[in-house]
Amino acid sequence: KQTVAHEVAHLIAHQLFGERIQPHGEEWQLIMRGVYELPPNRCHTYDVKRRSVTRYIYRCPCAESDFPFSAQRHKLVSQGRRYLCRRCRHTLVYSGETRVE
Repeated sequence: KQTVAHEVAHLIAHQLFGERIQPHGEEWQLIMRGVYELPPNRCHTYDVKRRSVTRYIYRCPCAESDFPFSAQRHKLVSQGRRYLCRRCRHTLVYSGETRVE
């Protein structure tokens, strides 16, 4: 209910008052209150769960060196890209381990 009204209020405000108004300014708030009888809230209150992300663990000879790579960076390594440790300058090598965050 709130989301659709929020977005349509943007369209109406731009049609009535022009493109140079603030996105959540007086004009938009006026429409939210006057037309939809809703509070002019900018942010939603939905319970949104973050998706889990897999990290690929790379290592070098340094002690306790874990470098969690994203799936995108892991794929680049499989295509031949190399990444170096900033301390020892050795190439980071995939350990075979993954971590879900």
